[in-house]
Amino acid sequence: MKTIVTRSLFVCLLCASILAIAPVLPAQTPEIMTWNENMPGWSTKLKLTALREGCTATPTPSDCAPYVTNLALQEGVSRVYVSMPLSLSTATSYAVQYSSLSLAYPKIVEVGFDDFVGGLENLEIAGSLSDPGSFVSSVITDIKSKNPKLKFGITTYEDSLTHGIIASSTWLYHGLTFKSIPASVLAKIDNVHLFVHYREDASTYATAVATAKKLFPNAKIYAGAYPYDRIDYIPCAKGSTTPCTLSQEESFYQQLLNTQVAMAKNGTVSGVEFYFGYFGDPQDWPGWTESSRICNPTRLSSCYANSTTLQNMSLNTLNSASSTSSGTAALTLQHTSVYMGSDPVGTQGTPAKVLATNTGTATVTISDMVTAGTNGADFHVTHNCGTTVAKGQACTISIYFKPLATGTRTGEVIIYDNSSTGKQYITLTGTGY
Repeated sequence: MKTIVTRSLFVCLLCASILAIAPVLPAQTPEIMTWNENMPGWSTKLKLTALREGCTATPTPSDCAPYVTNLALQEGVSRVYVSMPLSLSTATSYAVQYSSLSLAYPKIVEVGFDDFVGGLENLEIAGSLSDPGSFVSSVITDIKSKNPKLKFGITTYEDSLTHGIIASSTWLYHGLTFKSIPASVLAKIDNVHLFVHYREDASTYATAVATAKKLFPNAKIYAGAYPYDRIDYIPCAKGSTTPCTLSQEESFYQQLLNTQVAMAKNGTVSGVEFYFGYFGDPQDWPGWTESSRICNPTRLSSCYANSTTLQNMSLNTLNSASSTSSGTAALTLQHTSVYMGSDPVGTQGTPAKVLATNTGTATVTISDMVTAGTNGADFHVTHNCGTTVAKGQACTISIYFKPLATGTRTGEVIIYDNSSTGKQYITLTGTGY
């Protein structure tokens, strides 16, 4: 990663003596990256600086390099971090190819492995890899063979930092002893992309970063976040079989992101990385239908909606962190529940108007305003709030009802903003006849 860091030397003159004071390093500008592309406009809203790509559709380096370069141009970023397959048959040859190609495609600043600990563990257990340290060291050497500036990076979960393959001299599995990666090799790793495996581990992230810095003493740490619905994918806590509730999914994610963004802002980590990208259109992610474990087919609409919420929470948290204004943003709604009346099926009635006022001490930033809920398609919302509402100012939200069926119809307006809760709700009810 190419990070711009400025150094300032302060000089104090005392009694004709010049006292040189040590250089002061201000916090670096954090990297903000997503895996994969995003909907138009979102890279700008996120202030995206880089992309990370796995090149699953174009796995060979000769295909991947121009692909990721074009994608970076499309997203308006200057750097790409590439994850190549953790394969014994291709890793070293791919490493040499990427090293050479990075000279022709300079937006590629890192090449490395995703799921580093888990991947190596599986290879050792299968009997395919007898010396992980030598393997990793040779890959690093090959990655830098043509371009010494090209970085080697890994992805790992925070709960893998205690795994014997990186935390001790040997490790055991079913009574068998396996080799670990020596500290001298771990010290060669340039970048560590550190994700939280289970939502409930959000509170331990700062401790995990400190552990990672000890294990990988020369590496920059990139804080990994999952702004997509993982309720079906993994239990809420390690060792449990209970999934997160929707409330837990959101609250733990917000807790984690607050920590990560604060650490990026003060330079403890070098940036924040979002997987899987597709901001603004999460339903386009191909992973949804690859396995029912990722999202139960009966929950697809909920997975899309929840991912949209987490994406907007990400944007608002980044915006709040970069805001120079002091104080607290608070959007107060004139009504939080609205009855839209009765209308014939297929006929749109008179809109309801709800005043929204910034009653806080900082500017309110609105990233999105949508309708949702059981019969969300029966309702439509517009507003004149723009993207920001200044302190003490108000705007009008207009809600329309066009019933698609007879009977009671319910929905809600969701306003995504940079307040402490991250969003506001207006509950909607109407009757179709």
